[in-house]
Amino acid sequence: MADGTLMRTNIYRPPGSGTLPLLLQCTPYDKAAVENNARKLASRGYGVVVQDMRGRFESAGEYQLESVPNAGTVDGQDGFDTVE
Repeated sequence: MADGTLMRTNIYRPPGSGTLPLLLQCTPYDKAAVENNARKLASRGYGVVVQDMRGRFESAGEYQLESVPNAGTVDGQDGFDTVE
């Protein structure tokens, strides 16, 4: 991330190279839980990127609930940084 926080991310790709549609999922529920679905999607021609959110499972940083008023969450910035 822009602030130096390490966000653990798994990338699944179909065989071959070239431009392909990409699905991005940032989850607080453990990226390992969607591995089977990500592999299936990759086998059907999609690139799949699955990331543990900040402070959850393998990602560093502190997790903050977005629903807490004035919590100052960084989820939006993390998503932007991931795409960049």
